[in-house]
Amino acid sequence: MQFTELIAERRSIRKYEAAVPREELELILSEARQAPSWKNQQTSRCYVLETPEKLEELRAEALPSFNRSSSANASLVVTTYVRNVVGF
Repeated sequence: MQFTELIAERRSIRKYEAAVPREELELILSEARQAPSWKNQQTSRCYVLETPEKLEELRAEALPSFNRSSSANASLVVTTYVRNVVGF
């Protein structure tokens, strides 16, 4: 696919039908871990929020009202990086 085709076909999801199954998230994150990092430092860390109660709590506390309804059923993956490591 050419870049111009990619741009022309891109879309923004405004409503999610269901959360991504755990097995698929594990596969995606496993593949992401294979990506190269500067000097092989592997400074990224991924955290997945899975329980519906905690997802709802986070949506209520952290998202502005206009994003709460459109984030229903969305999977939440947070990526962080180790501080004070070369390449941070």
